[in-house]
Amino acid sequence: MNAADDMLSRCLQLLQGAIRASGLTQTEIDERIGRRKGYLSHVFQRRVDLKVIDLLRALDALEIDPRRFFGAVTQSSTSGSGVLELLASRLEEESVRPGRPAAADTVLEERVRRTLRSILLKLGEQHRSSRA
Repeated sequence: MNAADDMLSRCLQLLQGAIRASGLTQTEIDERIGRRKGYLSHVFQRRVDLKVIDLLRALDALEIDPRRFFGAVTQSSTSGSGVLELLASRLEEESVRPGRPAAADTVLEERVRRTLRSILLKLGEQHRSSRA
Protein backbone atom coordinates (compact mmCIF):
# COMPACT_ATOMS: atom_id res chain seq x y z
CA MET A 1 0.00 0.00 0.00
CA ASN A 2 1.42 3.39 -0.96
CA ALA A 3 1.23 6.59 1.08
CA ALA A 4 -1.80 7.93 -0.84
CA ASP A 5 -3.76 4.71 -0.31
CA ASP A 6 -2.84 4.73 3.37
CA MET A 7 -4.00 8.33 3.76
CA LEU A 8 -7.25 7.59 1.91
CA SER A 9 -7.90 4.65 4.24
CA ARG A 10 -7.36 6.87 7.29
CA CYS A 11 -9.59 9.54 5.76
CA LEU A 12 -12.43 7.07 5.17
CA GLN A 13 -12.06 5.55 8.64
CA LEU A 14 -12.11 8.98 10.21
CA LEU A 15 -15.18 10.00 8.20
CA GLN A 16 -16.99 6.82 9.22
CA GLY A 17 -16.15 7.46 12.86
CA ALA A 18 -17.32 11.05 12.60
CA ILE A 19 -20.64 9.94 11.08
CA ARG A 20 -21.14 7.42 13.89
CA ALA A 21 -20.29 10.07 16.48
CA SER A 22 -22.77 12.50 14.96
CA GLY A 23 -25.74 10.24 15.50
CA LEU A 24 -26.69 10.67 11.84
CA THR A 25 -26.92 7.78 9.41
CA GLN A 26 -24.96 7.44 6.20
CA THR A 27 -28.27 7.80 4.35
CA GLU A 28 -28.95 11.12 6.08
CA ILE A 29 -25.49 12.35 5.10
CA ASP A 30 -26.10 11.10 1.53
CA GLU A 31 -29.22 13.27 1.41
CA ARG A 32 -27.49 16.31 2.92
CA ILE A 33 -24.69 16.21 0.36
CA GLY A 34 -27.10 15.71 -2.52
CA ARG A 35 -26.20 12.12 -3.37
CA ARG A 36 -28.38 9.08 -3.83
CA LYS A 37 -28.99 6.67 -0.97
CA GLY A 38 -26.09 4.24 -0.63
CA TYR A 39 -23.43 6.58 -2.02
CA LEU A 40 -21.34 6.64 1.15
CA SER A 41 -21.78 2.91 1.60
CA HIS A 42 -20.25 2.41 -1.84
CA VAL A 43 -17.47 4.86 -0.98
CA PHE A 44 -16.61 3.01 2.25
CA GLN A 45 -16.60 -0.30 0.36
CA ARG A 46 -14.22 1.31 -2.17
CA ARG A 47 -16.65 0.68 -5.02
CA VAL A 48 -16.88 4.43 -5.77
CA ASP A 49 -14.28 7.15 -5.28
CA LEU A 50 -15.13 9.87 -2.78
CA LYS A 51 -15.19 13.26 -4.48
CA VAL A 52 -13.53 16.09 -2.60
CA ILE A 53 -16.66 18.24 -2.89
CA ASP A 54 -18.72 15.45 -1.32
CA LEU A 55 -16.23 15.10 1.53
CA LEU A 56 -16.36 18.84 2.17
CA ARG A 57 -20.17 18.81 2.08
CA ALA A 58 -20.23 15.84 4.48
CA LEU A 59 -17.90 17.66 6.87
CA ASP A 60 -20.19 20.69 6.68
CA ALA A 61 -23.23 18.51 7.42
CA LEU A 62 -21.34 17.02 10.39
CA GLU A 63 -20.26 20.52 11.52
CA ILE A 64 -16.59 19.53 11.36
CA ASP A 65 -13.91 22.04 10.45
CA PRO A 66 -12.08 20.59 7.39
CA ARG A 67 -8.74 21.83 8.78
CA ARG A 68 -9.21 19.78 11.93
CA PHE A 69 -10.40 16.77 9.92
CA PHE A 70 -7.40 16.78 7.60
CA GLY A 71 -5.09 17.52 10.53
CA ALA A 72 -6.43 14.42 12.28
CA VAL A 73 -6.02 12.38 9.08
CA THR A 74 -2.40 13.39 8.59
CA GLN A 75 -1.44 13.11 12.26
CA SER A 76 -3.05 9.75 13.02
CA SER A 77 -0.90 6.67 12.77
CA THR A 78 -3.68 4.26 13.76
CA SER A 79 -7.31 4.19 12.73
CA GLY A 80 -8.57 5.07 16.19
CA SER A 81 -6.35 7.98 17.13
CA GLY A 82 -7.57 10.29 14.37
CA VAL A 83 -11.17 9.77 15.40
CA LEU A 84 -10.25 10.41 19.01
CA GLU A 85 -8.40 13.62 18.12
CA LEU A 86 -11.30 14.83 16.01
CA LEU A 87 -13.79 13.90 18.72
CA ALA A 88 -11.71 15.73 21.32
CA SER A 89 -11.62 18.88 19.21
CA ARG A 90 -15.37 18.61 18.61
CA LEU A 91 -16.00 18.21 22.35
CA GLU A 92 -13.84 21.27 22.97
CA GLU A 93 -15.91 23.29 20.49
CA GLU A 94 -19.20 22.01 21.93
CA SER A 95 -18.23 22.87 25.49
CA VAL A 96 -17.66 26.55 24.71
CA ARG A 97 -20.94 27.20 22.90
CA PRO A 98 -22.97 29.68 24.96
CA GLY A 99 -26.55 28.89 25.84
CA ARG A 100 -26.36 25.20 24.99
CA PRO A 101 -29.23 23.28 26.61
CA ALA A 102 -28.38 20.59 29.19
CA ALA A 103 -30.11 17.97 27.03
CA ALA A 104 -27.42 18.52 24.40
CA ASP A 105 -24.82 17.32 26.92
CA THR A 106 -26.65 14.02 27.31
CA VAL A 107 -26.90 13.52 23.56
CA LEU A 108 -23.24 14.39 23.07
CA GLU A 109 -22.20 12.06 25.89
CA GLU A 110 -24.10 9.17 24.29
CA ARG A 111 -22.47 9.89 20.92
CA VAL A 112 -19.03 9.84 22.53
CA ARG A 113 -19.76 6.52 24.23
CA ARG A 114 -21.02 4.96 21.00
CA THR A 115 -18.03 6.17 19.04
CA LEU A 116 -15.49 5.04 21.60
CA ARG A 117 -17.16 1.63 21.84
CA SER A 118 -16.99 1.30 18.06
CA ILE A 119 -13.33 2.35 17.96
CA LEU A 120 -12.36 -0.07 20.71
CA LEU A 121 -14.15 -2.94 18.98
CA LYS A 122 -12.42 -2.16 15.70
CA LEU A 123 -9.01 -1.86 17.34
CA GLY A 124 -9.61 -5.16 19.15
CA GLU A 125 -10.47 -6.85 15.85
CA GLN A 126 -7.34 -5.43 14.24
CA HIS A 127 -5.23 -6.61 17.14
CA ARG A 128 -6.69 -10.13 17.00
CA SER A 129 -6.21 -10.38 13.24
CA SER A 130 -2.60 -9.18 13.47
CA ARG A 131 -1.84 -11.88 16.06
CA ALA A 132 -3.28 -14.65 13.85
